[in-house]
Amino acid sequence: MRTTNIVNERKRSRESLDKQAAKILKLSNQKFSEVQVGTTVRVPIPDVDRGRGHSGVNQLGGVFVSGRPLPDSTRQKIVELAHSGARPCDISRILQVSNGCVSKILGRYYETGSIRPRAIGGSKPRVATAEVVSKISAYKRECPSIFAWEIRDRLLQEGVCTNDNIPSPPHKKVQKFEDHLRLEDIRKIFQDSTLKNVVMLL
Repeated sequence: MRTTNIVNERKRSRESLDKQAAKILKLSNQKFSEVQVGTTVRVPIPDVDRGRGHSGVNQLGGVFVSGRPLPDSTRQKIVELAHSGARPCDISRILQVSNGCVSKILGRYYETGSIRPRAIGGSKPRVATAEVVSKISAYKRECPSIFAWEIRDRLLQEGVCTNDNIPSPPHKKVQKFEDHLRLEDIRKIFQDSTLKNVVMLL
């Protein structure tokens, strides 16, 4: 008898999940149009990826399509609510968008001034030119304790970089430059013959 109840309960649960999935798919089909290059998306998408994507409902009750960026209207509302003094967690609840998504959009807005999503497929890391490397080296020699954000600000203020080509993410690039500068300093120390002799004696 108990086994029959368990089987029936599982069957009801499966039917309920199937109904919920069908409802979400229907809502997604009504709310989101088919992907068309040039009208609904800005970048070419391989034929394999032209489907609607996996849709679902987040924990806050908001509908999302996996792999698709949040609509610009929602992004604009996030920024407007933040300017009016709402906290990210409140914005998240009001707009039914995850807290992480709200924080990421606001972070990018404060950093670049743009609410637009990045290109689908992610962005390639920006390569630092020789000029940028030499400038960062100079900044580090002037002030060895300079922070990554200070370097970033100086690169922008002095016109060495723009928001489009500044090394990204800055802290990783700067860390590499710092490591490189430390190695250069160590090489210079060991080029001094008296220090070589001292090291050999040890």
